[in-house]
Amino acid sequence: MRLLLLLTIALFSPLFVFAQDKPLLCSSQNTHEKIFVRYDWQNAHLSVISWGSGETQQELESSFPVSAFSVIGWSPSCQYVLAEVHTQEATAIFAWNVITGQRVGSLNGSATRYTANWSTDEQFAVLQVYEGGFLWNIQTNEQTLINAVTDKYGRSFYTIEWDQNWNELLVVKIGSGNGVTTYNLTNYQQTAFYHIGNRRGIVTYRELENPRYLLVYTSGRERIFGNLAQGLALWDRDTQANIQFDPNVDNFVLSSFGAFDVLGDLSSRSFIISDYGLYAGQLYVWDLQNLTGNTPYIPNYQQHLLRGGDIRLVDENALEVVDWLLPRSIYKLRSTLIDLNTYTQVSVSPLVRFRTTCDTPPPMLEWACQRASVSSVQSDLGASRNHATYYPPKFR
Repeated sequence: MRLLLLLTIALFSPLFVFAQDKPLLCSSQNTHEKIFVRYDWQNAHLSVISWGSGETQQELESSFPVSAFSVIGWSPSCQYVLAEVHTQEATAIFAWNVITGQRVGSLNGSATRYTANWSTDEQFAVLQVYEGGFLWNIQTNEQTLINAVTDKYGRSFYTIEWDQNWNELLVVKIGSGNGVTTYNLTNYQQTAFYHIGNRRGIVTYRELENPRYLLVYTSGRERIFGNLAQGLALWDRDTQANIQFDPNVDNFVLSSFGAFDVLGDLSSRSFIISDYGLYAGQLYVWDLQNLTGNTPYIPNYQQHLLRGGDIRLVDENALEVVDWLLPRSIYKLRSTLIDLNTYTQVSVSPLVRFRTTCDTPPPMLEWACQRASVSSVQSDLGASRNHATYYPPKFR
């Protein structure tokens, strides 16, 4: 009976507070030790404490009465800490500079599990609260709502990336996920929307060897409406020129769950994608000087690929494709030389034993064997400027 009474008081009393069972630690680059934030309920003090010694490192607030307080995240170097604060007036996200001990600002809203994403220099953070997604200049406390939509998981964005070289923020938004939206980090204005045309599907993107160009594509990783028409577009970030492509095959999905390699950009004669897929793949070649069909353009050349491989331009007139198969754990290798003027196969080597070939590779296959010895995979689930790449098997 006494326990029931205590539970009733706790649940319905306005003085009931939520406290974290375990402090959220951060390894400080300033003090070189683990620190955490402690709220003193009796004195309404907020301070930064050393986990090792228990000593106070910094006083953040000396008179800070709240009804509930919870740390939700740190900046990468532990210079800033974010906390959700409940008062009688509102719920907000507060930010403090733990080095100077100053409160730098607050943003109204309730935190989600996707709360914060920090820029490399820690000047900016993207805050995802249930009220929407905000770009927050932590140093000046300037806040800009860049997406008023939040899904059932508490997300306003599928992906977030900071491009310091272009002084831009790149996001794929909930609600307009068929394109990549960019924002200038000086004036916080939208600068571009790199999309896949009128085709539906949540996109991701890949920055090419020349970072001026973005390949935007439907990843297939998240599907809202079941089977969606897949999209593929190549964009020039300087001129906003773009070409919308059609792979001309069913169930086309570029994703890090498979793997793909890219050659060329909008300044090239040819644009080439070798998609190795999960089980088998396809080679696509578009002649950018002689595009075929109506927008989106279909490939000038296609070729079935085996389960892994690599591509290279011998010169502007010839493309070499090396792909391999793994039947019954025996590696096999094939090389195809393609004439980019006539789109005919000049030569095709027979399948040969992979290990034997690459132990003493012939000169024409040295480049492929060297690349195949290193596996390089980047996932489109994380922050990466190349969201999927060449994925060969290791054999040495």
